[in-house]
Amino acid sequence: MLLKNDNNNVSSWPNLFKSNYHKNKQIFDISINNKSLPKILIVLGTRPEGIKCAPLIAELKSDYYRSKFQVIVLSTGQHREILHQSLMAFKQTVDIDLDLMMNNQNLSDLFHRIFFQINEQINLIKPNLLIVQGDTTTALVSALVASYHQIPVAHVEAGLRTFNLSNPFPEELNRKIIDSFAKFMFAPTTFAKEVLIREGACETDIFITGNTGVDAFYQYYKQENPNKNNPILSIIDNFKKNSINKNHSVVILVTMHRRENFQYLSDMCRAIKTIANEHNKDILIILPVHPNPNVKNVVLKILNKLNNVKIVDPISYNIFGYVLLESDIIMTDSGGIQEEAVSIGKPVILMRMTTERPEGIYLGTIKQIGIFYDDIIKAVNDELKNI
Repeated sequence: MLLKNDNNNVSSWPNLFKSNYHKNKQIFDISINNKSLPKILIVLGTRPEGIKCAPLIAELKSDYYRSKFQVIVLSTGQHREILHQSLMAFKQTVDIDLDLMMNNQNLSDLFHRIFFQINEQINLIKPNLLIVQGDTTTALVSALVASYHQIPVAHVEAGLRTFNLSNPFPEELNRKIIDSFAKFMFAPTTFAKEVLIREGACETDIFITGNTGVDAFYQYYKQENPNKNNPILSIIDNFKKNSINKNHSVVILVTMHRRENFQYLSDMCRAIKTIANEHNKDILIILPVHPNPNVKNVVLKILNKLNNVKIVDPISYNIFGYVLLESDIIMTDSGGIQEEAVSIGKPVILMRMTTERPEGIYLGTIKQIGIFYDDIIKAVNDELKNI
């Protein structure tokens, strides 16, 4: 069943940004001619980058640092609408929006467009430092362009590795390349720092910072009085109130979007369908569907007609934390959700063949089970016995 989330109604944003982009660019060009302060350029492309950089952006734009740095936030537009949406949850905005995303684009074309436009912006802004996060094409290309201009690069979430260049692809390749020349490597854990040192990074360039994604999550985890009128929270609340067996009513949050899982997505969805049918009265599955048509079309085709599977738009970040808290099991191929779920003790069934975040596996809160139909069903049924 497909539900539209009113809080995520951003369909009018692309036209708004396209119509105002050149005007906004001209206005901002005037402000960046202020040469009295060092300039920090933060380049984002996707929703996870926005979420994980939001606490950093807020801090660097705070009153304490306002007189020390000029901070410019640039979006390439890989996840245009949902990136802006996630930043808005933290009361942050993009200063420059390149809007480079195209339907069904390949990585080479995206690389080329980002390279050309970031090069143009760096020539204009002349930043003293460039900050990127994670392992996206945006992060890699922006870091490369900065290095060609001999601008130091800071890498947030450095040192994450699966040790398999093909999985995830191209993320593993991207982050290894960035870390090979980044001047400041912000590693979230001691394990990540040790990886960087083994790869030959200078220890004085590595800083263990903790996880900014968890920092962002806790800003909402500790908030009170969530909006109970939100349709997704209302669905969960009604399910728990009306469940026949309240002691065994289970909410499962599912997210799937990995490029390397596209060829297995039908089997993954069939497994979810089987689980939903086997536990029709006791389970509610919430599935925020990724806007990528390679994901969305498959999910809707297989799961749309199931009463206990609620397919929703990407959940706005100020609501997502509460959905995670209300869920009993997390099924995901995501990276960030692993971290958030583990931080509050939620069991995670990881539908990936590799992970760059092994800490949760060592702690026993993440079960990495892969992407095959039988393994997914068995893992969920095993976890249901523990609830």
